[in-house]
Amino acid sequence: MSTNIAIKKIDSHLSSWPGRVEEIRKLLGAPGNPHLFPPHFLKSVFPKLGGHLFLVEKNGQDMGAAFLFPGNLNGQRLEYNLRWHQIDPHVPVSKDSLLTGIKKRMGACDLRFYAPGESYSFKKTAQEMAGFEFGCPDPEESLKIRHLQKDIWGYHTAADQDFLYPADIHSTNFQPCSSLVVRKDGQVVGFLFGFFKFNHSPFPDLLRQKYLTGFRIESQLLGVTPAFRGKNLGFLLKKAQAELVGDEGIDIINWTFDPLQSRNAVLNFCELGGIAGQFFPEYYPFKNELNQVPASRFGVTWLIRSVRVRKALTGHRRKIPHIASADDYRILNDGYNMANAAAGTPKIAIEIPSNWTRLQREDLAAAAEWRRVTDEIFSRYVGFDKGKYLVTGVGWNKGKYFLIGERVDNNLLERLGL
Repeated sequence: MSTNIAIKKIDSHLSSWPGRVEEIRKLLGAPGNPHLFPPHFLKSVFPKLGGHLFLVEKNGQDMGAAFLFPGNLNGQRLEYNLRWHQIDPHVPVSKDSLLTGIKKRMGACDLRFYAPGESYSFKKTAQEMAGFEFGCPDPEESLKIRHLQKDIWGYHTAADQDFLYPADIHSTNFQPCSSLVVRKDGQVVGFLFGFFKFNHSPFPDLLRQKYLTGFRIESQLLGVTPAFRGKNLGFLLKKAQAELVGDEGIDIINWTFDPLQSRNAVLNFCELGGIAGQFFPEYYPFKNELNQVPASRFGVTWLIRSVRVRKALTGHRRKIPHIASADDYRILNDGYNMANAAAGTPKIAIEIPSNWTRLQREDLAAAAEWRRVTDEIFSRYVGFDKGKYLVTGVGWNKGKYFLIGERVDNNLLERLGL
């Protein structure tokens, strides 16, 4: 490697990480570079994927940045897709020198070079389900996914374009773990995409023995156009995703969602059979039409080979039980007021707003209190450790919605993991 090239790894564990990400994105042309990933993704999600960021300099001048995305797990050997962003295209950096230098910093691994802006290949597929067509996108549809993000999340200003995901990530060159669209009469009306993930987060030994936990999928974004909501497309997109990645030997799909969105809670727990054992307060540093207060998130674990999930994907929707003040359902809050402590009860119930998006729009102060109180509850009780609670369902009582948590023990883990 040329001695004039310096490769610096940016440590995502340091408190300076968000600021360094912003600095590097600006060097690469943000917010006007459509090939860059959104800032909230790079700050919050990218490190949890097991991703790595390197800044490359030559003769003291910044030349570009390399983003290492998990690509495959070959035995115990990690494979990464190296996404290279060059600052000045007229001052080249040797590809071989770049790969050699980063391998030295990473240790034993394999790297696959990829530069956005070059020619792309796509592999369009199609499968009929429930009167719709599902499949991998073609070039025009990959651009449509980007446009749909604007409409669904209200990204209409020039500055908002920085929050859109690049269209090239849906190509076979970048090799996303899953990228799907849903079509009606030849038009894209919904989409889903996610990324491979090297995961070493805490996980119960009982489940670790049954599932491949070190190589997973992080399902990042799912959207359906307003005109086609209420037609079960979110469920069908997740079903298509489970089939796609299951064929590749994946056991676990993760994703995050706002635990105060009752409709999404019903989808994730009652219809898909997911469970939540992770909570990330103030996970995303942004605000938009759906996030007017700090954007806290649940981390969902979807065991796609479990009986629970297989039944869910064949249409066996879990019932939404009635929640009352009984011994087996300890209600922890009354709106945004704390009510009870769990005190070791087998099941807890946490009230959530019936319409979180409308509440944020109409009463921001009340929404902030809801977030504060529920963040405190989730931080205290949700987890995979024994004695903590896994969120497994949704309940109701007199028009109110509740998240149901079950206390972690071997019996629960065996039941969920079968």
